[in-house]
Parts: sequence; structure tokens; C-alpha cells
Amino acid sequence: MPAPQRPKKSRSGSSGLPSTAHSDTAAIVSAVLTTTRAELPADGASAAPPPASQMDAPLAEFAHRPDNPRWAREYDPEADPELAAFAATVDEFGILQAVTVCSREAWLEHHPHDKFADEVRYVVIMGNRRLATARHKKVDRLPLHRNDRLADPRLSKESGIIENYHRKPYDPIREGGEMAAVLAMTGESKRAFAERMGISHTQVNQRLQLLDLIPEFQGMVSDLAMPVQKALKIAVLPAEAQRALLELGQPYDPARLITEPDSGSASGAEDGKSLSTTSAVKIPKSSTPDDVAQVLRDKLEPALLDAVLHILNQAS
Repeated sequence: MPAPQRPKKSRSGSSGLPSTAHSDTAAIVSAVLTTTRAELPADGASAAPPPASQMDAPLAEFAHRPDNPRWAREYDPEADPELAAFAATVDEFGILQAVTVCSREAWLEHHPHDKFADEVRYVVIMGNRRLATARHKKVDRLPLHRNDRLADPRLSKESGIIENYHRKPYDPIREGGEMAAVLAMTGESKRAFAERMGISHTQVNQRLQLLDLIPEFQGMVSDLAMPVQKALKIAVLPAEAQRALLELGQPYDPARLITEPDSGSASGAEDGKSLSTTSAVKIPKSSTPDDVAQVLRDKLEPALLDAVLHILNQAS
């Protein structure tokens, strides 16, 4: 599935994407969900993964980089929940990403005092947690990419920094779309999927919930103009309420929406639009009617104040 072409961000301010510009992620997700079942084999079985093309070697031929900066606990699935979650996926998928290694000879040329077992042929520069997981799961072989230049002390340290610093997670909206597509193909529950993937059930629920955003808000999340946690508060709103919030502009806070009663005239918003305040209106319990009236005059815009007066007059 090709990556969506997002609109260019506005340079005029921090308001995010305009209401008419958004990522086409929603359309792509919809297309995936309508086609994935048609692509399944007739018996419902999962398609076989493509054959691996990289070089691999027996697990005994690998050694951890002796000067690896990680703590020992980061190699123990019982002490590191993230490693345990990764290990849970190995039975079904194996080790998908090759480790980067240099040859034993290249490493000893730069580090002559290090010692290795006789069967070791490769020193892992990047991917030591993958190696630890493979040993924990008793995997027979490990895919590798060999680069003897990385035996150099400076390059071995810089490569680790580069690999960790430049990792980029999925766009949350696209990740939700991928999850939804898999669930459509397998028919499994979200909890079963989360366990099989080695990720939390909450994470799956939240990513799928983002797909309930209207396209404009999805685009803001995709383009990092809106944090995921803020978007989740908007995603629980009906689409009409989301559009009303979008029309109000920044900040996109659901608390700004005042839900209309069933009879439109009682709210004073006869044109059907939601009324909003820029901040919460707090009235102390000990307030007199005059105090309440003064707070409303100070805090409410004229149109909203008129609507409140209309409601009070009808109630009396």
C-alpha cells in the first residue's frame, strides 16, 4: 500500500492543517478494508511469507559486541517487558530484521584483547537485543548483514547512536489502518491480535479509535500537528460534533462544545450550531443571583449570554 501524499504544512502559524486539507489516509484505509477479504486464499489460510533473501548463520556463530552500551537487564525478557513482547512474536514470525555484524577477525584487529569462543565467527554491532531474543527462544539461525568497517571503535559507537536516534515509528493513523486491515483479514479479536503481536491491548484500541476521527483531524495527527492523546479525546465524539469543533478552530478542545438539547429553540442556537465558551465558567456555591448574573456577563460572549437568558426565560 503506497504511503499517502500529505499536503504541505502551512508556515503561517501553529494552527495545523486547514479544514479543507488533510491526509488521504482515511480513503486508503477504507480501500484496504474493502479489498483485504477478497485477497485471502479460498480456504482462509494466511498467505505464506516471502522467502528470506539475506544471509544467515547458526546462532552459535554470533557473539555480543563486548563494549555494547546496553545494560545486562535489557537482554533479559523477564526483566524487560519490551523484550518479552518482542519474544512473543518470534514463534510465528521469526527474527524479521537482520543483525549487523563484523567478522571476528575484523573485530580482533581493532580490539586484540577481547576473547571469544572458538565457534564464534561474527560480532553483533547492531541488533544485540535480537540476538538475545533468538537465544531465549532457541532460534536455530539468525539473518545477518556483514560490514567489517564497523569493527573500528569510532564507527561501531557512531553506528549504534545513528540506529537508535533515527528510528521513526509508524504514523499513528497508518498504524491503525494496518491493524484494522489485519483484523479484517484474520477475523480475530483485538485482544488476541495484541497478544499475538506482542503489544498492549490498550495500544491496539487507541490506534483503531483514531480511525474514528474525521479526515481533517486524521491529517493533523499524521502530520504531527496534533498529539495522539488529544486526538483520542476528539475521536470519541460523533462526526458532526467533530466538524463543529473543527469549525471553532484552535484549540480543538471537546470541552468547548456545548451539546444542544433535543429542542433547538430551548438552547438559543436556532441555527443549529453548537455554542461554546473559551474557558470553563465557574460559579461558587455561595453566589447570590446578582453574583451569578455578573459572572455570566463577564465570562460569556454576547450571543451566548443571549442564549442563556433565553433558556432561563423559558424555564421560568
